[in-house]
Amino acid sequence: MLFDLDSASSSSSLKEELEKIEDYVEKVLYYSRSNNFFEDYILSEVSINKLIKESIKKHSIIFIKKHIKLINKVPENLIIDTDKKWLLFILDQLLSNSLKYTSNGGSIIFKHIKATKEVLLIVEDTGIGIKSEDINRMFKKSFTGFNGRNENLKASGMGLYLSQKIAKKLGHYITLESGYGKGTKVIIHFLEWNNYYDVTKM
Repeated sequence: MLFDLDSASSSSSLKEELEKIEDYVEKVLYYSRSNNFFEDYILSEVSINKLIKESIKKHSIIFIKKHIKLINKVPENLIIDTDKKWLLFILDQLLSNSLKYTSNGGSIIFKHIKATKEVLLIVEDTGIGIKSEDINRMFKKSFTGFNGRNENLKASGMGLYLSQKIAKKLGHYITLESGYGKGTKVIIHFLEWNNYYDVTKM
């Protein structure tokens, strides 16, 4: 049986383009629904590891194409009270960003920290990082920064904005740690419920 490499490559490229279109459409849909968030969410106990694996599977083509190493250190028994659908959207956005700005042969690591009043989920990559002057503006609507103007001209500046907006509605919030040329850590803070209103003051 002969295997057509050109055909396989074309099929992979087509799937990749379709995923990009799906991502843009998804952003638009979630943006329109985010203003009516409380009409469409259900809090339940969610396995973070299962959501991570679901998101990884969705982006598997890019992992393979760019030979990016995946390290998942999040335990199977890490359970968070959240909305599965909305949190999966956030994870998809964070992973998509890491894949876009991580070079071939790089790596992406999922890990967690249990602190006194919160659990931290960390998505760390070996990508190009973010310039210091852009860090405090990354969650602003439509802001693409230096990377969006020079590395990814199709960047919409909506992924992190929506992720933060949705995270806060869920009682979580997101922070960034990065240095240009040194990779990026995106951290989702899952607060204990008695600290929920601390988020609304941010």
